[in-house]
Amino acid sequence: MFENRYEITRKLYADWARRPVLLTGRRRIPLLPVLVAVGCGVMLVRSVLDGRWGYGAMFALLLVLTAFRVFFYLPLMAAQQYRRMLAQWGVDAWHRTVEFGAEKITVHDAAAQAEKTYDQVKEVRDQGGWLAVIFDGGTVVRLDKTGFFKDGEAVPCEAFLAFFRDACPQAAFS
Repeated sequence: MFENRYEITRKLYADWARRPVLLTGRRRIPLLPVLVAVGCGVMLVRSVLDGRWGYGAMFALLLVLTAFRVFFYLPLMAAQQYRRMLAQWGVDAWHRTVEFGAEKITVHDAAAQAEKTYDQVKEVRDQGGWLAVIFDGGTVVRLDKTGFFKDGEAVPCEAFLAFFRDACPQAAFS
């Protein structure tokens, strides 16, 4: 049957953290940090105009912390999680193999294995050089479009998609 192989590096893991596969479809702007930033900006300007430098400094600090939370927190958390996995598995990068058997889909990582069935596939999304397979319950498995093999021979992504459409008629393909 089909197989997908690729290596997960720190750079790839960080890229996935910055661009997650969203179950709702599109990325929304977080409302609370935007409201906090607007409020801090208004209060900062007002404090500076009134000559209250202490309050101005406090609102400037809140504005910087809010910007940090919005733009830098997620990549830092991803890097920390990646370091934990490296410490646990003892490798710098690991190979992932996703096997598509007759009855089930098996994901092999460095020290983990997961199994899913074809009827659990909810959606398949094209994401540039990757395919995102979304299962019931929100589990996402990414597949490298250049990493498909069948019986040890490299095959194009289109051959896999033809097979997968037949195996998962209930899934939405986009």
